[in-house]
Amino acid sequence: MSINFAKENLTGGIYYWQSATYGGIAGTTGGIYYHDFGTFDPTPTPFWTSGATGTCIGCHTLSKDGVSMSLMNDDPDADDEFGDVKTLTMNVPTRTVLGGGNIGPGFQTFTHTTPPIMVASTFKQGKDASFAVWTGDGMTQLATDALPGMGMTQLYGTQPNLSADDKTVVFVAPAVVNGMSTISQAGDHHFLGASLWWASFSSAAPYGLTNFTEFLTATGQQNFYYPDQSVDGNWVVLDENDDTSAANNDGDCFYSRQARVKMMHFPPQAGDQPLDLPNLDVADGLTNSWPRWSPVVQTYKNHQILWVTFSSNRDYGLHLKNTVNGYPQGAPLDAGNPTMSYDNYYPPESPMYDQPQPANKQGVTFAGYAAPQIWMAAIIVDPDRSLDSMDRSFPAFWLPFQDVTAHNHSAQWVGQVQTGGPGPDGGAPADGGDSSGSCGEQGASCGSGGGTCCTDVVCCPGTPTTCQFTCSQ
Repeated sequence: MSINFAKENLTGGIYYWQSATYGGIAGTTGGIYYHDFGTFDPTPTPFWTSGATGTCIGCHTLSKDGVSMSLMNDDPDADDEFGDVKTLTMNVPTRTVLGGGNIGPGFQTFTHTTPPIMVASTFKQGKDASFAVWTGDGMTQLATDALPGMGMTQLYGTQPNLSADDKTVVFVAPAVVNGMSTISQAGDHHFLGASLWWASFSSAAPYGLTNFTEFLTATGQQNFYYPDQSVDGNWVVLDENDDTSAANNDGDCFYSRQARVKMMHFPPQAGDQPLDLPNLDVADGLTNSWPRWSPVVQTYKNHQILWVTFSSNRDYGLHLKNTVNGYPQGAPLDAGNPTMSYDNYYPPESPMYDQPQPANKQGVTFAGYAAPQIWMAAIIVDPDRSLDSMDRSFPAFWLPFQDVTAHNHSAQWVGQVQTGGPGPDGGAPADGGDSSGSCGEQGASCGSGGGTCCTDVVCCPGTPTTCQFTCSQ
């Protein structure tokens, strides 16, 4: 066995979503957890968990400085549709919910300005035919930027991602078939045949998206999604799924079995296509999803590197068995029979092609389903195109602070984990609060003059402001 060590300290951290654990009840075992790479803590640190209420704390996005967060808040019914999902915006250091009630559920991205500006998808309000621009606290909508086209040629957009200089938004444009968008009625986390586009963005009034340009066109069975722009502005990392068979749920982007992480020069030259990363991906069929770049370019053996985190259903030694007979080739073995093999879990109310789904929402133990975990790999990001003929990626490794019984997804990088004071919960004290290490449980006062909230609760707005499991906007 050969082990290589990088020469520079890894800075920043990740916040990831734990959706469930083996033996847990659907919707009651999840939450947002984080890890600070500046520490040696061998355990995951909770940021906001579901608590006794079973509330689903799920999909989230953070600003690169780690100060602002948007996340989705759902009731504990283990479903998979946006009808009852609420969006919250948070100040991370103070663990305080600021607002967000008028922002539709879906996908958001923050500028790097202070205060930040947010660009959000509009599944509920605009059926993804536009993007909305909000203040970073989610309280004031600054603009609605319509996407070009009408009728049969209407462009639909989701999964926006801002560049480090806040001048470019990369986004996903799902396929339109017979004049109808392939975005599911459940939400814009399900779609087919998507291409990648970019647009110029102004982070000052009139907050416009202009110069819409397609730079990666999906053809045949291709579906491109989850784009993320690198901090140096030279790359986009993304997912590609090229299997539209029924065994891969018609090529849906959601938790796709055949997804591979790839990278692409940006802005691309004519003829550029995504570069495959065999060392990182290992094989097909491992559900390699949600790739995200680290926030700082480093050097290794005379090359520039960035780290990428992603979720995967691969095995972790003898501790976690997600596959039958090792890594699968093609579609998972015995995919429709959980007694013979492990398979992805698709919540009820997903599109019908997402199978298997449990018969009901209650009492699901997840014992027969694959457990995705967060993995990490280094990638050479030198702009030298002569390196494209080689595999730019290094082998991925499992991040060791995870619970192997958990389902972990969507690791979002920040330049600094905003932990604040020395409290045992890892949360920072609220303004004027106690930084001695004490924390307030549900119902305790918070905010100005109050203490900090414990890890399973946050400071919710209202009169008075109190620590609560759930903040309904």
